[in-house]
Amino acid sequence: ESTRVVRERAAEALTHIIMLQRDRRIDPLLTELTTAAKGADASIRAAIFSTVQCALHNAGATASDPIKKSLKETLKEALRDEAEEVRAAAAKALASLAVLGSNEDLAALVSADVLPAGTGANGWQLDHARAVVMDSLAWLYGDRLLQIGSSLYVDTLARWIKHEHYA
Repeated sequence: ESTRVVRERAAEALTHIIMLQRDRRIDPLLTELTTAAKGADASIRAAIFSTVQCALHNAGATASDPIKKSLKETLKEALRDEAEEVRAAAAKALASLAVLGSNEDLAALVSADVLPAGTGANGWQLDHARAVVMDSLAWLYGDRLLQIGSSLYVDTLARWIKHEHYA
């Protein structure tokens, strides 16, 4: 528990540094964080993805397209993680990444990566992560989500409510 607090404080401190240097590109930081997440245990991956979310929220506009694309794939993969804290942190980071693009890019991500029902034995875990993505989009970027179509959002929520895992 104490190491989690230390990681959270370190992530918060890094966020403050990012905010002070908003005009600089964050590509090296995102690359380093993504690389570090690949070999780490679950609690560290969750802290890393939380830091990524903060970095994207505060300075994501300075990230290059290749870094965004690579990060998107890493975060989509993390949505399938067994650890709930990792899925939730990755989902929030993916939401912050999604709004950096155009409304068309956001709609494409929601349609292709958030709407489809989970498959396989752990499909509910993927649906959980997708629900967190939609929750983060609605909470942090509701105006952007509504710009791509409120019916898309309502349809997604209705599908999850009817899911057999939640019934």
